[in-house]
Amino acid sequence: MVELVPGIGVYLHKDQFQNALNKAAPVVSPRAKTDSLEIKRDGKLVSRYLVSVFFFLKQQLANSSLTNSDMAQYPALNQELVDAVIAFSVCNSDTSRGEILRAMRASQKSKRCNGKKSDKTVA
Repeated sequence: MVELVPGIGVYLHKDQFQNALNKAAPVVSPRAKTDSLEIKRDGKLVSRYLVSVFFFLKQQLANSSLTNSDMAQYPALNQELVDAVIAFSVCNSDTSRGEILRAMRASQKSKRCNGKKSDKTVA
């Protein structure tokens, strides 16, 4: 087992940790309107992967919120896990915290929408 972020107390299996690091690996892409190349590390991809690792049950992710906000319609996920995913994604990428949260919410929202679609029956 490997600690995801030192000092937080969230652990992953060694293979899953290596997969997360591989998702954070730099990707070379051409810049728009120039002939130069840009090297980026995508934290959104990392955060989506880690969310799928920690919250593998579709129902658990679909029927929950990322934060403990009073305005949240669903109960909050484990905040230690959410904070660890965000911290790891920010530290190992060039993506901002806000973009990572947006990607995590989009992943969560897609689980909700896919769950609603599968609940409908064709008559």
